[in-house]
Amino acid sequence: MFACIGGLLYGYNQGVFSGVLTMHAFNNHMGDYTTNQSKKGWLTSILELGAWVGTMYSGFLAELISRKYAIIVNTCIFIIGVVVQCTAIQAGHNAILGGRFIVGMGVGSLSMIVPMYVAECAPPELRGLLIGLQQFAIELGIMVSFWIVSEKVHMLIKRFTDQYRTMAPTTSVALVPLNPMRPGLSHLHFNLRPPSFFSSG
Repeated sequence: MFACIGGLLYGYNQGVFSGVLTMHAFNNHMGDYTTNQSKKGWLTSILELGAWVGTMYSGFLAELISRKYAIIVNTCIFIIGVVVQCTAIQAGHNAILGGRFIVGMGVGSLSMIVPMYVAECAPPELRGLLIGLQQFAIELGIMVSFWIVSEKVHMLIKRFTDQYRTMAPTTSVALVPLNPMRPGLSHLHFNLRPPSFFSSG
């Protein structure tokens, strides 16, 4: 169940950037990367490019270090990507491009490994429910992202931050779903490893 909550990460990062692109401070700070439609498209779509790369290596990673630790590693990759995006205040568009690509790698790999882990570990009668929970978490993350970047919440954030730092707290909210995930993943017992882990030895 804790692993399925990771869908929030994917959903939030998919939805939040549409609101960030409408922020006047962000547009002023990024220059032609928000006025040139091709460059603006790269800012948006590079998350999906990173997710594609993430799905390419996820199978190898899951076989190499087990499903459980592959989930933890990709969560760490996601954290690095969010931190890089938050440095965009100084680094500009390069931090957004690099950070969103790294975040995409993490969430793309998680979207492939988590269903695999659930299918191998969950009782047959709960597999469908847990896979559905992951998809529900993705949709919930998108909904939360639209609420976070709504005008009222945006103005509230702006009251406590200067205009160029508005994006940082909006982006860093993506780290919130990691709080319920962390204790759940760290306390998964040895006997909850998928059967493929034991057969691979």
